[in-house]
Parts: sequence; C-alpha cells; structure tokens
Amino acid sequence: MPSWRAGLTVYMPIYADVELLKYSLRNFNRFPRDTQFIFVLDRVNGYTQWVIRRYVKTGVIRIFHTVYESWRYGWRNHLNFLIRNVDYYFRYSDYILFTQADVILDIDTILNNYRRNQVVCYSQRLGLRWDLPRAIHRLFRGKMFSGIYTIDSDLYYRIRPEANDPMSFENKVSRYTDWIEVKSKTVNLRPYTRHSLYRMGRLRRRLGTPFYKQLLWSLLYLDFNSLRGYLDEAGEVDTEEMVRV
Repeated sequence: MPSWRAGLTVYMPIYADVELLKYSLRNFNRFPRDTQFIFVLDRVNGYTQWVIRRYVKTGVIRIFHTVYESWRYGWRNHLNFLIRNVDYYFRYSDYILFTQADVILDIDTILNNYRRNQVVCYSQRLGLRWDLPRAIHRLFRGKMFSGIYTIDSDLYYRIRPEANDPMSFENKVSRYTDWIEVKSKTVNLRPYTRHSLYRMGRLRRRLGTPFYKQLLWSLLYLDFNSLRGYLDEAGEVDTEEMVRV
C-alpha cells in the first residue's frame, strides 16, 4: 500500500489523440502536487508515448501510472474495460476526474468544485454550431451531462462499470447518481477538427447507430464530416490514419 493518498486522481484514456493531447497537457501544472494521474494508452504509437514521457520529465506530474492497452474487446463496452483494468489505483484517492485527451480543462473551476457533491459534471464549450442545439436541449430538458466529471471514489466502487454492460460508465453515472452541473470554460477540441468528426461517424456506425439518427445529428449540428465517415464502407481505419488528428 502506498504511503500517500491523493485528493484527486485524473483518469485519461488516450487513443489517436496525440496532437490534441499536446494542448490538453499545457495547463496541468495547475493541479496540486499530490494529484495522481492515470494515462491509459489505448493502441497508440511510439510518438504518443514520447509526448507523455517528455511531459512527465518536466516535473509537473509527480504521481502517475501509464498503462498500455491492446485491442481485445468489442467497440460497445471497450471504455468500460479500460476503466476496470486500472481502477485499483482509485482506492488511493478521494475523488476521480474522468477526462479526455481532446479537451482543455478549466482546472481552477474543477479544483474549486469537485468536493461540492459526490458527482460534479463540468460543462464544455463546443463551438457555436454545437452549443446552440445544446442550449435548446437545456431549455426543454434542463441540465445536460458532460463527459468531464468528478466522482467520489466510494461511490465509484458502488456503481463501477461492468465488463459486459452495454451501457457506458458515463451514462451509468448520469442516470443513477444525484449529480450537479457546474459551468466551466473547458473546451472540447474535437468538434473543430474535420478528421476527428469523420472518425466519430465511423465509430457511430460500428456502434450500430441507425442511419436516420446519424442523419438527424448531422443536420442538427451542421456536421457533414461525421456523415461522410458513417457512409464510408472501407472498414477499419488503418494505423496511419488513426494517428493523424
């Protein structure tokens, strides 16, 4: 058992996001020194590993674990497997921040609010064409769960993701916890990159999203790059394509 205990653990899966990751890491020096970081490198190339090592050598990150994962599971619950494979580290932390390699975090807002509730969700800025439909959603349905959130570690172990659960852990948290939303300046970079949107469309097709839903999504968000990806029948994205963001 380690001699330290972190107030906060930052969990970040990284998949073909190396260029966006460079932006994500830039302000990590704002986290306290006792923050624990878990990077899950999911089928990445050597350059991604080099970026992580170079950043760690700056001394900003003191407690970190880098876990390498190979492709072994189906698309639908792969992220649940990634979380379960490393969640023994969560036992040495009071809270866990679930984040992504394609966002610039509003770290000050997170640090000022993560102890307010067992689950705190932090809003993201997605750009005008994406923010307008979200505003309409809020008008009719109230608050909206974001993929950036903190959760009390004890609560995590009560509702931890199941290996064969078709529901993602993010959806599980949003449905079965009494979460609160906090406005933040976190920026999601993915909607600003055409190639990433194309890959998202490919992924939505693999997950079995019906065509009519993808079409409505594309019209609502003026997002025709993901529609192109959805309609592409070329199969798996090759390795070179995956690492070009």
